[in-house]
Amino acid sequence: MQNLIFFYLRHKDIDVERYAKQEYESADIAIEWGLMWKNKQAYKDKLRFDELLLKISYNVYVIKLDKEVMNSKKFRERNPYMNLRRACFYVGQTSHSPETRFNQHITGYKSNSFVKRYGQKLVWRKFKKYNPIKTRKEAEYIEKQLTDKLRRKGHGVWSN
Repeated sequence: MQNLIFFYLRHKDIDVERYAKQEYESADIAIEWGLMWKNKQAYKDKLRFDELLLKISYNVYVIKLDKEVMNSKKFRERNPYMNLRRACFYVGQTSHSPETRFNQHITGYKSNSFVKRYGQKLVWRKFKKYNPIKTRKEAEYIEKQLTDKLRRKGHGVWSN
């Protein structure tokens, strides 16, 4: 899929290497992906390319937070009715895989501060059935619904 995206960017005269460096903050990956555009023989059929490009999807994910997060005034204010015996979660949506996004949070790349400090693991049973999602708008809607559902059950939840 990344081949397709970078072929598309090169086709539109976008500097692939610069785009990859901004997007992925890794010069090695940027150079490797920047060179992929040369392999365009497999993508000459414009209709096939457009069809494959539409397969890019979004995912929602749920991360379990350590109960220490309840010491945060900001977290408690957002969750006034949480049951202190219930688990705390972060709910998000991404165009990456849930594993990739979780690792980005933990390493500090575009991270939520609660997840970086208190993130423990992905809770697959809470979100697996919703993925993949076709549009970002749908993913944002499901993220909101999932957040509300967990709050109604008494969990402490953070979502952007």
